[in-house]
Amino acid sequence: PASWSTPSSEIELGQRYFTSEVRDGGPTCATCHANDGADLAYFAFSNASLITRAEHHLFSPGEAAAIASYIRTLPVPAVGRVVDPPFQPGPQNRSAAGAGHRAVLGDDAALEAIAFPAGVPAETAWDFATSVDTFALPLPIETPTWLRWLPRAIDPAWFTRDDGLLGVTEAGLADPGTIVEARAFMSAAIRIGKEILIEDGDHRGRIELLRYAAVKLWDWQRRYGGFDGPDHGFPDGGPPFPYEVGFAFFEAAQASAVPDAMAQTMSWWAAQIAVNPGRGMTTGARPLDWSDVLLVAEGSARGPFTMTLFHLLGSWEESQGALADDFGTERGPVRLLAVPLRHVDPATATALLRRFFAREASFVAGGGTLTASHHTVLRDAWQSTCAALSPSDRSALRATAPSEVAADLVACP
Repeated sequence: PASWSTPSSEIELGQRYFTSEVRDGGPTCATCHANDGADLAYFAFSNASLITRAEHHLFSPGEAAAIASYIRTLPVPAVGRVVDPPFQPGPQNRSAAGAGHRAVLGDDAALEAIAFPAGVPAETAWDFATSVDTFALPLPIETPTWLRWLPRAIDPAWFTRDDGLLGVTEAGLADPGTIVEARAFMSAAIRIGKEILIEDGDHRGRIELLRYAAVKLWDWQRRYGGFDGPDHGFPDGGPPFPYEVGFAFFEAAQASAVPDAMAQTMSWWAAQIAVNPGRGMTTGARPLDWSDVLLVAEGSARGPFTMTLFHLLGSWEESQGALADDFGTERGPVRLLAVPLRHVDPATATALLRRFFAREASFVAGGGTLTASHHTVLRDAWQSTCAALSPSDRSALRATAPSEVAADLVACP
């Protein structure tokens, strides 16, 4: 990229073509991309690729060259690459460029070797998640490449719904451009996406709308905070837009409306886990719903150590802050036991249950109470795995658990 030159001297014309003109009756280039095309410079789209794509949209060769030249003159360093997924976790993860496609682990066993080299510790601490840097820990999951961020289609009706709410809130990203405006724009996209789904049953349209929003919010972050700080460009309380795109795929998967939707969901949520898994401030639904994360890991055939990692991360996240009081309900971390217990080996299942029961005992000793639904969820989780445990492990786990849940653990005497 450093050696690329401008194939045309018509820079101003190229800017006009990119931002304001169309040749094929579709949206402008700026509609699907960052408003000024910064994403094309950031991810190092070549002159050839820019020209080819512009010609696909019926710009003449000269006009296409002018567009490429405009992109080449943007004061945006080519940090990423087209082939490398943004925010791909790994030791070399940087800015929005990610750690590179080579950082994607080959399988679940490779994750085990890195995250649990001696197996899952028998006495795994409840706060295990605080020792994990999800930005740097590689996963056997590839996050979406930038080409998968870009919307495939733009529906003009998005911008007329709800008295033009989407356009009004998008304008706020430019001025004043605070986190308040970013949240408002994300909320508008979610609201309109729900309307599209409820009124038209259009999962694909909802996905494209949320892709559109994600691109605009990526550019907002690039301009107003960058990606190099400790929050990786995803400030606390900011819109978790990789999660939102993934959630649209998740609901499409449940309706069998989009091919490979479960795998797509996992890909987007892996990006969210990398940049902000919650930081102890999750609401239980945002920035991630860890129960759904585990269901998607299971549905996309992820391995037992991926599920174990997600359980350890999610159970800690969902016991912090405002969710601490929900520990004794069915909304607490008890809901995160069943999926991993269906897939892990007996030693890991024992470790996960021991960790949970120790925390449960502490919760009860501190005056916490357990709801009837909590007991039901715990009983089901125990019954799903207890037969695979040795009698001595079952006995030790019952001794660790508080007496209040003894009736939930009667299966497999």
